[in-house]
Amino acid sequence: MLLQAAVAGANASFVNQPIAETAIRAGLRDELTLPGVAQLVLRLGVGGDVTPPPRRDADDLTFQV
Repeated sequence: MLLQAAVAGANASFVNQPIAETAIRAGLRDELTLPGVAQLVLRLGVGGDVTPPPRRDADDLTFQV
């Protein structure tokens, strides 16, 4: 599904906080009348181009012994 969405120009992102917090997870289950607990929350849509965030140089993150 994610590959087909990407080919169609859509983007996806996972929203983890609702799954990590017990109370929010239970509320999500009740609100959506799910038979069990939610395993994943996925946001899928089409938007404008986004500039990638700056990345740190690899030399700043690695060292040799």
